[in-house]
Amino acid sequence: MKNWKCFEKNRKGQVPGMGIFITLFAIVGVVAAVFWIASFAGGGSGLSVQPSGDSSTPQPSSGGLGVGDIKFTEDVTVTFSSFSMFSLGTNAGSAHRILKFDGSTSSVVSDDSTLEKSPGNSYVVLLGNVTDAVSFVPGTTYYPKLVSGTLPDDGTFTIGCNPSSSSCASSNSGGQALSAGNAQVTFTFINEDGTANTAQALGASDADTKVKWKITMADNVCVGNPDASSQFGKQNLASFRYNTTVFTAVRQLDTNGNDQTAVSTPTGINVSNGFAVKSYTFPVVCDNNVMERTVRLETAATQPDGNADINITVSDISWYVNDDSLEPIADYEDEDNIDLGVNDFIVGSLLVS
Repeated sequence: MKNWKCFEKNRKGQVPGMGIFITLFAIVGVVAAVFWIASFAGGGSGLSVQPSGDSSTPQPSSGGLGVGDIKFTEDVTVTFSSFSMFSLGTNAGSAHRILKFDGSTSSVVSDDSTLEKSPGNSYVVLLGNVTDAVSFVPGTTYYPKLVSGTLPDDGTFTIGCNPSSSSCASSNSGGQALSAGNAQVTFTFINEDGTANTAQALGASDADTKVKWKITMADNVCVGNPDASSQFGKQNLASFRYNTTVFTAVRQLDTNGNDQTAVSTPTGINVSNGFAVKSYTFPVVCDNNVMERTVRLETAATQPDGNADINITVSDISWYVNDDSLEPIADYEDEDNIDLGVNDFIVGSLLVS
């Protein structure tokens, strides 16, 4: 019988050499565990797992979590503010109306007040919140301005930012325009001969006499809300009130010399018996600028006299908020026919004799 003593069991039932094998296996296991733990502790010698996604996905830096470039702002402190669009150091609105903000609607906040909101919240705010003419004082009250946007992932944000700042987006600018009335507007009538503020001589049945009217603005003011006009695509109105016994037509011309199409006259402009009113658009005009338009007159068989002057009433375009839908709308009157912006005013007259 062969000698297999190296595999014989001793008296305790153990196989010689088995203890050494177990000890070596345990040592190898411990070493492997140490390397495995080190790879997850940022040692850089373990497995490298790349996150899926495009190259714009923030990648962990070697040896760390690498999230220093990612912002996780819990709240954004939002400030509501506004400024004069022509005098940036001058505050404008005293209160602002939140139309939509993170699901909430129709609330009013004071100027320079703050709210806590979350990054990504969208907002629509009417800076100024003065819409009805009864609250407007020409030369003192600023036209409201509509701003909208989404909150960034920053700790602070201003709705109605100062437009002088390079980081202030035009859609969020707080530049409001100061309103103008008669005291801030210089009116000039120009007759057919080019003479200023001298009555136009007319005969009976004149078919095509052209005269002009123009307005020159004072410093830092506007007739009409430039924000409402640009965002909503509507202009101011000039309404001509004339005696139908004397005139058969009063037509304003556009800048190309063509007859403009008359538009609806605001309900607040009175029309008495024997008179008619025709309304035509003209652009918002601001800050020392001049607006001039030509008007074509046609007379009836009655000879005009000095009592037949044609008054021009200005209706300025501005914002209001629909009470039912909370939608901002630019117009001359709201849905209840309440005058918007500055009270309609007679800016001057076409002088005739």
